[in-house]
Amino acid sequence: MAESHTQQLAEIMAKIAKLPSSNLEPPQFFANFLQLTIAVTGSEGGAIWVLQPEQGPQCYCHLNLELCGIKEPDQQRLIVEAIGRTVKEEKTLVLPGLQGDGNGKNVTNQCPHPLFFKPLMAANKVAMLVQLIGPANLDDQNVRPMVGLLDQASEAAEVFLAHRRATVLDDDRKALTKLLQYAESVHNSLEPEKVVYQIANQGRDTIDCDRVIIWVNPKIKRGLRAVSGIDKPDRRAVLMQAAEKLSKHCLELKKPIVASRGQLAELPEEDKLTILLTDYFNVSQLDQVYLQPIMHNETYLGVLIAEGFDEQSTANLGGVISAVATHGATALANALDVAALPIMRPLARIKKASHEPKTKRKWQIAIVLLVTVAAVLCFLPWTVQIHCTCELMPKNLRRIESSLMDVKIEQILKADGNVNAGDVIARLDALDLRTELASLQLARNQEEVKRDTALTDTDRKISVLEIQRLDSNIALINEQIG
Repeated sequence: MAESHTQQLAEIMAKIAKLPSSNLEPPQFFANFLQLTIAVTGSEGGAIWVLQPEQGPQCYCHLNLELCGIKEPDQQRLIVEAIGRTVKEEKTLVLPGLQGDGNGKNVTNQCPHPLFFKPLMAANKVAMLVQLIGPANLDDQNVRPMVGLLDQASEAAEVFLAHRRATVLDDDRKALTKLLQYAESVHNSLEPEKVVYQIANQGRDTIDCDRVIIWVNPKIKRGLRAVSGIDKPDRRAVLMQAAEKLSKHCLELKKPIVASRGQLAELPEEDKLTILLTDYFNVSQLDQVYLQPIMHNETYLGVLIAEGFDEQSTANLGGVISAVATHGATALANALDVAALPIMRPLARIKKASHEPKTKRKWQIAIVLLVTVAAVLCFLPWTVQIHCTCELMPKNLRRIESSLMDVKIEQILKADGNVNAGDVIARLDALDLRTELASLQLARNQEEVKRDTALTDTDRKISVLEIQRLDSNIALINEQIG
């Protein structure tokens, strides 16, 4: 029984020793390491802690961590203090359970499980820390063998960290921070031109490469492309034409393309991809290229081209470029949907014209001409014809009273039509007029007698005036009689 148990432990330790050479990424390595370490020590759970100078320890991965009472504030504070003490002393620390004794003096463990804290060294400093949750009510005589197994298993983790170093984890966190900043920048605009510009420039910093080219499928939007570090790329450039051909082939394959200048000799010469890559590297000064399709809701919007990067980081680079393309696809799809709205098209054209000097000048000249023509037309007299039923009222109304009161009309000569000055409209009855004319002539004769017999000059002048008045009336009646 003891021999089989020893053989089992030896097999688990052999698996732990092989982990550093398995070429695993840190999350996979430490997850496997923690499971095997818990198995070889007979623990009930554990955790891997990453040390953050400014934020304190952060849990990297764990298994049954709640058994140590981590959710209780006092127990949580105890674990943080134990981690700090382990880092400071750089040696294994054991906190016995409630009913045990150990070297964890001046601290009180509130759970029945003993807690083991083992520092993992890298570059002569504590980079990470392993915490194990031992079996409940563990005997004191079994503590030392368990610590020995933990120390032996931790050697594999330190070998892994010697290659990766803690800077690898820090680089992962920095990459995540860059990716978050990139996502915020590309989602900060709803203009397709600005979105592809942000994808190219912010994507270059996130991917950590020399250049990023964004090519949008002309079926989605024609003429939309961007190059990091360039405000307005020239599609007629030889490099842009070679990149466009590669992008179209990438969309035909519907999968990423990774190539370098040194790999061209290993590719089939007659293959279409080899010909396109050869043409591309003949005009490009960079030695590596990574093409990632930009896809949103099963629709290929375009291609992201990353150029000039470390070939040894291709595995991690693929995940970063895929995340950059995914965020960029979502932001670009949203911008294209908004730009497709009818009300946004004229606004987009006006805004685009404001950034192009030649187009802006043409718009300004056109606007000035329109305003000038409108101003001239406002001051020109316009003849307006209105077809309607109306009543015309005179602006100046003058009442004319006729002196022919109670005069009878003998004959109406013109009943309708236009009337000109001097026209005879009606012929009056002349009987009354002749009677009045005779009386006026009689009165005139009498005034002439008075004038001739006047004794004074005053009487004579009065008679002269009266004769003149009577002559006027006689002339008017003669005219009426006609």
